[in-house]
Amino acid sequence: MKLRKTSTKFKDIRSRVENLLSLILLLIAMYLIITPFTPQLWLLWAKSTDKTDGFVYASNHPLAPENPNSTNNDISKADNKVFKPIPSENRLVIPNIQVDIEIVEGSEASVLMKGGWRRPKTSTPEEGGNTVIAAHRFLYRSTNASYFYNLDKVNIGDPIVIYWKGKEYNYIVTESKEVQASEVQIEENTQDTILTLYTCTPLWTAKNRLVVIAKPV
Repeated sequence: MKLRKTSTKFKDIRSRVENLLSLILLLIAMYLIITPFTPQLWLLWAKSTDKTDGFVYASNHPLAPENPNSTNNDISKADNKVFKPIPSENRLVIPNIQVDIEIVEGSEASVLMKGGWRRPKTSTPEEGGNTVIAAHRFLYRSTNASYFYNLDKVNIGDPIVIYWKGKEYNYIVTESKEVQASEVQIEENTQDTILTLYTCTPLWTAKNRLVVIAKPV
């Protein structure tokens, strides 16, 4: 009789453990399936609640007194996050898709986990030529920014800002295109000063490259 009770108790515990494991696996599966679509929802929410018109730093907001072109110092209309100081680290800002990521340096692709990778041997904003920055399309570890997840939503005429060594460089998007992964010409230097951004496309693949080109304002 005692043995039967022990066996029943063991089966009950095993059943509970199995149910718990099933629930955990279900939650993991739901996370893996749903999370890749959250950047689109996050972008819609961020744009609907953004009172800065995409201007993140004080130096480029039209209402900020720090902006030399400002004619209106009524900063009460602007959200507090507008007035972040110019960053000490190098950063890439794409207002239309709410991207604000660090520009990282390195010889290995592993640095892509940290932000936008300025491709080795390409130029810099201060030097002119072709400054090339690549980034992941999606990372589970950063579902809000998601780096270049929404790069396909950048339009011709959109502003892009680079903060490089404490200085601000403004660009306007002039071209958006898709090229094959083998077309490394997008990283070649140019006589004209341009900014080239690229990431993998279509989503979830590395088949091709989505390329956005911008020129200085």
